[in-house]
Parts: sequence; structure tokens; C-alpha cells
Amino acid sequence: MGGSDRATSLRARVQADPYDQDAWDDLLDELKTQKDVTAVREAYEALLAEFPTAALYWKDFAEFEVGHGGNNAAKVVYSRCLLQCPNTDLWRSYLQLVRRVNEKRGAAGLGEVRQAFEYTLDRLGQDVGSGAIWQDYVAFLQAPRLGSPELAALFGGADASQEDSARMVALRRAFQKAILVPGPASDALWAAYEAFELAGANKALGRRAVDEWRPRWQAARALSTQRATLAGRLAHHALPAPPGRSRRPRVAAAALAAAREWLAWEASNPQALDPVTLAARVGLAHDQALALHPAHPDLALAYAAWHARGSGGGGEAAALAVLDAARRAAGPPSLALHLAAAEAHERRGALNDARAVHEETVAGLGPDAAGAGESDNNTKGLGLDQAQGTLAWVQYLRFCARAESLTAARKAFLRARRWEGLGWQAFAASADLEWAAAGGVDTVPRKILELGLERHLSEPGYVLHYLAFLRGLGDVANARALLERALPATPAERGRPLWDAYLALEAEAGTLGTLRGVEERRRVALAALDPPRPASAEAVAEAGLKYGALGLLPVHPDAAASWRAALGERDGGDAAPAPSDADSSDEDGGVPPRGPRHGAFGGESAARTRGHDRASPALRPASPSRATEGPRSLPRELQAFIRDLPPAHALDGPTPDVDQVLSVIMANDYSPAGIDAHEFAAARERRRQRAQREAEAYGNPAAPGFAAGPGGAVPAGMQPPAPKRKPDYGSDSGEEEGYGHMAGGAAGADVYRMRRKMARP
Repeated sequence: MGGSDRATSLRARVQADPYDQDAWDDLLDELKTQKDVTAVREAYEALLAEFPTAALYWKDFAEFEVGHGGNNAAKVVYSRCLLQCPNTDLWRSYLQLVRRVNEKRGAAGLGEVRQAFEYTLDRLGQDVGSGAIWQDYVAFLQAPRLGSPELAALFGGADASQEDSARMVALRRAFQKAILVPGPASDALWAAYEAFELAGANKALGRRAVDEWRPRWQAARALSTQRATLAGRLAHHALPAPPGRSRRPRVAAAALAAAREWLAWEASNPQALDPVTLAARVGLAHDQALALHPAHPDLALAYAAWHARGSGGGGEAAALAVLDAARRAAGPPSLALHLAAAEAHERRGALNDARAVHEETVAGLGPDAAGAGESDNNTKGLGLDQAQGTLAWVQYLRFCARAESLTAARKAFLRARRWEGLGWQAFAASADLEWAAAGGVDTVPRKILELGLERHLSEPGYVLHYLAFLRGLGDVANARALLERALPATPAERGRPLWDAYLALEAEAGTLGTLRGVEERRRVALAALDPPRPASAEAVAEAGLKYGALGLLPVHPDAAASWRAALGERDGGDAAPAPSDADSSDEDGGVPPRGPRHGAFGGESAARTRGHDRASPALRPASPSRATEGPRSLPRELQAFIRDLPPAHALDGPTPDVDQVLSVIMANDYSPAGIDAHEFAAARERRRQRAQREAEAYGNPAAPGFAAGPGGAVPAGMQPPAPKRKPDYGSDSGEEEGYGHMAGGAAGADVYRMRRKMARP
């Protein structure tokens, strides 16, 4: 395939799937190979229009312009991306350009370089990777010689005799900020600071300063490794795909989890920072997480909440700025961000702005094109689906009733009803608002609920909502009539909740005859389902509906779990889903990510190794002194395994003693130290068994001073020497025998060794 054809094919790939990062990389490489500068620019522009916070691609684009468009073109690129991409590699690249351009001007350009350094450090000085920028800044301040024009340009505000003193003050301030930032450069910065203080004219004063700052530096240094590890898991090299669009979902999920873990760690303030520094560090972490994952609204909501709480954040105005920026970011629109922004405006008393945001959410959710000629929601507004669009109208109704009047809410509901896709929840919400303001008069709420039945009679959720309203009024006759209308209109496979509600209604307010009649009708209707529920489970369900009440079960609390298991439910009452192929499939198709992304997030081996490293002390075998303590939690992997087991009624044949299985599992120690202990115990057991086999091979001793051999008693000292073998330090080659005779935890050491070997890279 020629270069032109390959580029055309790659363009087709990125147009078909903009989240195919490999195709983007291959396209850029191909166009650069062809030396088509215009095509390369167009490719970068297309990529960055889709991913405006992809910092490393901005960096590559700017550096490409340095070589092909000149410094001014590169400056334009940097000006478009720096504020939205708080990435140290990108900003350091920008500083290098500033220095190249301005140092050619001699002393006249140094002031601009210093301003660029200080602006960058104000923005990114708390980043874990900012150590290199701090080092560059310190070297820049130290470079001018005494009495030189460069020194005068940097510290010209001071008297000529005080220029060096002004530089010392600036250097000390820079060092003392830099050494308190945990990161890989912490040791080098401390060594430079110590040398700086001790090189001064007053050695005693320098020593006191070093002794004063050493504990604070040591506190920061103690966190350097952990902070660098957490930051190293962030997805700096990946294109930020929205939920469900990544080509490597497991890698994307790991990167998002790493960002959340990073945010939680920074917010926990392990360094005990002062409020101002903590606010700068947490704010930077949120900015970076949002740049890496702009399409995940939970990160923006958390950032806005941090601002709004006032614990170091910028207050309501800053929270609103975050929400406004996030809801206009690239990616699918988020209803949650729009609603949060509307609430923020409402809290500030800006009701017109809040209404404008709500109007934005329901734009296009009016009459269909075939009705009143207005555009559909596919071409106008946020492009919400039916469920999200209904929720947008529900929230708008509540805003109107809360911030304006019930009349405004009624007008909004009239508009909403003109949308053919309006869900039943909007009718229910409107009726609830009317009932809350009705003062006990149910006329208007009933009319709205009856109006909703014209569209949603076959929706069990809506019928149950109306039923709850009628039962609250004590209107049993109309409650029965509602169910009798809804059951024939509801598909049989969706009718179980209605039959259950009918049976519970008769158990509460009917007679024994009406109860038996509904019970028989329910049994016949549900027996026709495919597949039907087991008869035993159906009997338990009927008993619960008839004899239970208000969440109370007609069984002893100790038997509640067994009762729910008979229904196929978990202890929390949720039905246990059947295992699906999607749950066990390899999401990434077995293909590891290409390039540095794989190293950044780790594969399955790395995940297993990290899982061993984080093993909880609670998994160690209980000592006699702890025998009376409460039950310990299972490891996360075992919890997931037990959660995926099928319910008891789905099994045929004998079942194991669950308590005994769990006791055996909990008796083992899955931590690295515990696994080592098992291996050493297994090695000792193998040595004992080997010695026993060797003794048995020569028979038992016939008399004192003799050792038994194949031909009878052999004088002691004349038996054949034992075969030479390598010393056994507890490791296992997999060739030993006798594992089946080991006692206690040693029998399981073979499994532990295999797991550890698999986990090693």
C-alpha cells in the first residue's frame, strides 16, 4: 500500500472511530514520513478538536511547529492549550521555548523568562513532577555573575549593592517551596538547598536554617515514593474517551480508578499542609483529573463540591465556573452537570440564569417535527434519550414550583406533555407537586394521574405509583379498579409486580375470599411465564406477600437469609443475577495496550502483585487471644466470587457446608509474609518426608550402632552416603513429592507458589 493510500485508510479509521488512538498515532507518523506539513497540521487540528485536553499531543504539535512554522507559530499553539492542560511536560516544553526566544535578547529578555517561570510554578509548583521545573528555575537565578547586566536585569529593583542579597532571598524562597513538594527530585533539591545555605557568609545562620527546615523536608520526602506511585498511574498518554467508548475498557477503568485514588489521597492531607498550600495542591489535582477524564461528570461534581464547601476552595463562584467549564467540555453532554449548574445559580439568587440552564436541558424536548414543526431532540438541545429527557422535565417542574410558583410548574407541564417521548415519571412528579400544595384536596392530582394512564397504563411503575396514592387515601375500591384495568394492558412478562401488589392489597384490605381469588388468578398468570419460577420459591413469595408487612418477614431473623435465598435473592434483598458471558469475557480481547500506556497501568500480573502487596492484616490466622473477636471481612476477590455464586434453589445434588468452607478460607494468610511462611513450612515438611523415605529405604535399625540396609543390618558408619543435593532454602522447584501428606497450611503452599510465580513479571 502506497503512502497516500495508507494515509487515506488511516483517515477513514479515525473518522469511523475517533477514539482509536493507535490509528491517530499511525496517521501522524505516516504524514510526517511523507513530510506533508499541511496534512500534519490538519491531522493535529482534527485530533485536538476532538480531544482538547490531550496535553502530550499539544506538546508534540507545538514542537512540530517549532521546526516547521517557527517560534511564533509554536507560541500560538501553546497559547491555545496551556490553561486547560496542567501537565508539567507541556509547560516545561513551553518554558524551553520562552528561554530560547528571550535569551537571544540578552539581559533584556531575562525578565520575561523569570515571569514565565514564576507563572508556571504558581500554576504547577505543587505537582509531583514539578521538581525539574524548580531545578531549572534555581539554576536560572544562580546563573548571572555578580555585577553583570543579567543580574541587574533580574533584580534591578534593588540597589546595585543589594542585587546579590535580593537574589539570595529569591533563591531561598524558591528552595523552601520546592523542598516541601514530595516527588522524585526531593533529594536533589534538598542537597542543593543545603549547599546553598552552607555556602553563605554566615555559616552558623545557614546551619540553623538547614536544621529548621530538615524535619519539614523529611516529612515531604517520606511521602515522595507513595505520591509518585499514585501519580504514575494516571493516564497521561491516553486519549480521554467518554464512558463506554474506550477501545480498552479495563485500562480506562483502571485509569479512572487511579485518578479517584489520587484525588482522595491529596484531599486527605497526609503532609499536614497549611490551608493555603493544601487548597493549591488539591485544586491542581482536580484540574489534572478533569483534564485527563473530561467526560466523567462525577469528577467535575466532586471538584465543584470541594469549592462550594469552602474548605480551602474558591466558594460558589469557583464551583459554578468548574460546572460551566465541564458541561461545555468535549464529550457527550451530562444532565447532572447542567442540573448542578442550575442549582448553583439558584443558590446565588440568579433565578434567570438557573432558568436558562433548565431551558437548555429541555431544548428540543417539545413537540415532534411531525406535530408542531419544531425540531426533534436529535437535532436540538443536549440530545438526551427518553429517560434523561423525562428527568430533565421533572427537574424543571420542581424548579418552577420551588423558585417561582405552582402556576409556573403547570405551564411547564403543559409544554412537557407535548413531547411524545415524555415518560410516566413526569406525570407522577406533576401529581406529587399538586398533592403537596393541595391541602388534602385530591381532585387535581387524580386528574393528572388519570391523564397519565392514557399513555402509560401498561407501565407497572406508573400503575404502582398511582396505586400507592390511592392506598394512601384509603380508596381501596378504586385501587382494585386500577389494577383490574392495568393487568390486561400489561405484557405478561412484566405483570408480576402488579400481581404482587394486588395480593398484598387484598391481604391488607380485602376478605379471605377476595384474597384466595387473587391468589389463584396470580398463580395461573405467573405459571404461564417462561421460564416459570420454581414452585417452592413461588410458595415462599406468596407467604411473604400475605403474611409480611412493611418490610417485616414472617420468619425468625436467623432464618431471613435462608428465606431470601429461597426466593433467589441476596441478603440485601436484591435478586441474584445469573452469570453472563459479558461478565467473564476479556473486555480488551486479550490484546495488551500498545506503548507506554501498558506500563502506566499495568497488566493482570501487575494487578495480582499489587493485590498481594495490599493484603490486609485481617487475613492473617487468628491467634488464641483473638479467638473471641468478631468475624473478619473476606478478601475482595473472595467476596466477588461468593457474590457470583448461583442461588441455592438453582443447585441440584449435595451442597458443601458453607461455614466450614469459609472457616478454612479465613484460616489462611494471603499476605506476602503469610505466603513465605507457608513456603518455609512446606520446605521443612519435604525435608522431613525425604529423611523418612531414606530411612525406610534401608530398614529400621537392628541394634544399637547399626543402620538397616537393603541386605540387613549394616554397621553404623558403613551405610552409603546420602546423595548430594543443593541446599533447600524453602523454595520449590515443583519436583518434590508428598504434598498430599502436609499438615495445616503447608498443603496449600503449592497453590500460593504458582500464584506468586504467575504474578512475577
